[in-house]
Amino acid sequence: MLGFVPAGESISQMYNKFTKIINGLASLGKKYSQGEMIRKILRYLPAKWTPKATAIEEANDLSTMTFEKLIGSLMAHEINMERLGESSFRRSPNNAFKAKESTSDEATASECSDSEDEEVFLFGWKRRLAVQAFPLIRRED
Repeated sequence: MLGFVPAGESISQMYNKFTKIINGLASLGKKYSQGEMIRKILRYLPAKWTPKATAIEEANDLSTMTFEKLIGSLMAHEINMERLGESSFRRSPNNAFKAKESTSDEATASECSDSEDEEVFLFGWKRRLAVQAFPLIRRED
């Protein structure tokens, strides 16, 4: 895969450019079979598309595959990549299993701080439950 698609170019933009080039070559007398054109499109994709291009090549007979099926498959993959890319930017790195080396004084201070934070959280949570369970009754004097 050579990967000539510029960054930010969509599959539909790439397909439009490809069609213009193929039509220009056809007007000069150079004809390509549908299978050859599909192979050229797959080679034109960027390197990060290599797994998808390989899957398409292995799962389909490229000589009988239609452009609509290829472009539809590539556009669906593009949408999935965009969706996954956006969600990965929102997520913070998962540091749940990272260990940190600390001295015993730091560990004790950290443990005390964590237990205090936990107590404050539990107190607030219990208070909210109590308020919900026993609404405030106003006394009229």
